[in-house]
Amino acid sequence: MRSRKQSPVPDLPFRSPRSLRFTDAAVISEKFSEQGVGRLEYVASRTESSFQIAFAELRTEECRVVASASTAMQFSAQGFPDGIICIPFSGSTLTRSNGTWIEWGSGRDAIYLPRGDAKGESSARSAIGIDVDPSRLEAIARAMAGSDRENDDPIIDFDAPRPLSLIWADVNFSVLFQQFSAMIDAMDGDPERVERSGLPEMILRASAMLLAPSLLLHTPPAAARTGAKAAVSHLCDYIDANLTRKITLTDLEKISGFSARALQYSFQSVTGQTPGKWISNRRLEVAHTLIIKAEPGATVTEIAGPYFNNMGEFARLYRARYGELPSETLRRR
Repeated sequence: MRSRKQSPVPDLPFRSPRSLRFTDAAVISEKFSEQGVGRLEYVASRTESSFQIAFAELRTEECRVVASASTAMQFSAQGFPDGIICIPFSGSTLTRSNGTWIEWGSGRDAIYLPRGDAKGESSARSAIGIDVDPSRLEAIARAMAGSDRENDDPIIDFDAPRPLSLIWADVNFSVLFQQFSAMIDAMDGDPERVERSGLPEMILRASAMLLAPSLLLHTPPAAARTGAKAAVSHLCDYIDANLTRKITLTDLEKISGFSARALQYSFQSVTGQTPGKWISNRRLEVAHTLIIKAEPGATVTEIAGPYFNNMGEFARLYRARYGELPSETLRRR
């Protein structure tokens, strides 16, 4: 007879002040049922002496991301109202959805599951799950695809469960989502700080690319190369007029009509910088000018706060650019 032992629970991909840990599978099912997000049932693997699972949730206005880590288990999900993208950090899982068995896990693939039912089994594993809002992700995907898209056919298939390749062209999605998780940890899982940082938009854009990489990760069209200078000039004017507001890459794609790749190519060819770097540098330059011209009694936070959410990051960028801390510039003033 095979011995039953307790395997260690992997680390959560990220943590939050509301992290939860369970050893009673029935309690988890009750909790999810109370929240109206479907019914989940977990059972310890036959090789396990007991069951453990941990969750951490990040919920902002734009997206919901759940980190989970568990011992080996069997599971079933019924009546879930939303689709979900699951990104593995460790372990492997076999999942059945809509009559299809899909194997996914660390070193293999991620998975997309449409709303409805699913079941499966896993080794000890850790992963993050991203709720899928089809209308929101489709809008982002269309902006990223750019004006060269010739028809109104949907970009993303939200009906079919499928494995999702974690490496496409020069994009390593596994590393990308690990970086996102590290950023959530760095902000202590605070939804307001995460929202101000623009991270939810990054997560949704990466999710759209993961679901439709062949359409969103392509070579910039000729139009992007020939009309780059005028388009980037227009975008730079827009950026300068909105430096105190949140500016997303999706905004810039909609304004220019460029795809995600065309936008990056155009900015790099005209300015020598990515759009994100250009925005950061312009905010830095404006804050520097305002500090130099500051009236007596003004503080660095009052001056730079409208342009930068994180004063520590602002101080680091400022020192790298100007050779001193902003407070030192202000004292000289």
